[in-house]
Amino acid sequence: MPEMRNCLKKSRSCLRPCAYIFLMIFPALMTANCGVRFHKGVAFDDINQANFPNTQVDLLTLSYRSYHFNGPTKANVVSLLAAENVLARSPKNELANFFATRAAYWLIEFGGEGFDRKSLAELGFKYAQQAEAQDGSRAAYPFFLGVHLGYQMRESFRPQLINIRHVRDYFLRALELEPGYDEGAPLRGIGILLIKSPSWPTGVGDVDQGVEYLEKAVRLYPNYPSNHIYLAEAYMNADRHEDALAQLDAGMDVLNKSDWGVPGEVWKKQIAALRTEMNKKLSKMKGKKTARQNEEPARPESSDQKKSPQQENPVKFFIFNRMELDKGQTSPYKAF
Repeated sequence: MPEMRNCLKKSRSCLRPCAYIFLMIFPALMTANCGVRFHKGVAFDDINQANFPNTQVDLLTLSYRSYHFNGPTKANVVSLLAAENVLARSPKNELANFFATRAAYWLIEFGGEGFDRKSLAELGFKYAQQAEAQDGSRAAYPFFLGVHLGYQMRESFRPQLINIRHVRDYFLRALELEPGYDEGAPLRGIGILLIKSPSWPTGVGDVDQGVEYLEKAVRLYPNYPSNHIYLAEAYMNADRHEDALAQLDAGMDVLNKSDWGVPGEVWKKQIAALRTEMNKKLSKMKGKKTARQNEEPARPESSDQKKSPQQENPVKFFIFNRMELDKGQTSPYKAF
């Protein structure tokens, strides 16, 4: 019995550090090779990665063919997972990194509330970095670096000023490489950043300059709904309410002309939310104006104001006009 107890003690002492190590690596094991993070009970249980092809070429083909801008969401989840399977073997594969960062961006933007956007943004940023390291001449990579870092800032409690500047620099680099990438995506990115960011010294915000970038995006690419939505938001920040309403109407017209799939539904909700916000803002402004008018006291009549002859002596004025009337001259008091 004592020997068995000593053996059990030794086993426990050996198992204890093993248990600690397992607890440390278990979360990594659960999330390894899976960039799609879910919460609120949302998952795609029918996506079985065991059925994915084995070769990198076939996986890249699957990722490429699965991605669709109009959706559905599940197809873009498959695109991300297939690209990550390639990256598990070849982390520097440029095409796989591009497919992965693009799919992560789509899921953040249009996937819905079931996705952990911060985790996806962190992964998307990493994939964009790895892609840009292979080719620094493509505008897509700095654009995705900017949007993914921007999403991380939006989800963080206290964004750092240096990150805001990094986002600006990424968008400016994409703008320099290819302004027309994705229907003016670099123009949209830098424009909305300047609109929403605080101004100097705490940020890089500049509403007027942001409006200029977004107006250029609408002018060059008027058939992309998001350009109109962002410009409407910019006009709202600049208190140009009629212009904002016109852009919301223009964006809705573009949406109604084609089937935009999942992004179209998201954009329609954004337009409705902006209309509601604008109506509240206008009602509040109207209420303040009415309150100011009601609070203004009646202005007393100035003692220096010159009175008319009729006001000074109405009887004398009447008699004088009667005398003029008797002379046959016209008078405003003919009724008398």
